[in-house]
Amino acid sequence: MTDPTSSPPGVDTPVTVAMNRPGLADLRRDLPLLLALLARAEAPLDAEALALLLAAVPADAPRYRDRVQHAVHAVQALLRNRPTPDGAAGLTLNQQRLRDYLGGRLGSGDQPAIPLAPVLAGTLREAEARLWLKA
Repeated sequence: MTDPTSSPPGVDTPVTVAMNRPGLADLRRDLPLLLALLARAEAPLDAEALALLLAAVPADAPRYRDRVQHAVHAVQALLRNRPTPDGAAGLTLNQQRLRDYLGGRLGSGDQPAIPLAPVLAGTLREAEARLWLKA
């Protein structure tokens, strides 16, 4: 008996087709970086700043604008619209507990330290390394 969910040899399954759609590989790369950046940001970030931070070099930032919008749309439920320090429309994570979980937190007073979320630890370190290289 054959598996009813499998396709005949040489025919892609709907899942395979969906996973290979243009832009999905970008989303898999950009989404963890976007969440890591927002978890560590001290203030809301606008789309321009996120595009600049996701780009390998500043000159590539314009082509990252659509990718930022795609990633923001994918996790809209986790985000809150807040103005940036200069008054532009910005984004931040919607809960401090989520920020603490994703980005970790140093211990202070009677509050224990929270380690980085294991699933984002490497991504967060990569995002921070990018920030230091651009500074």
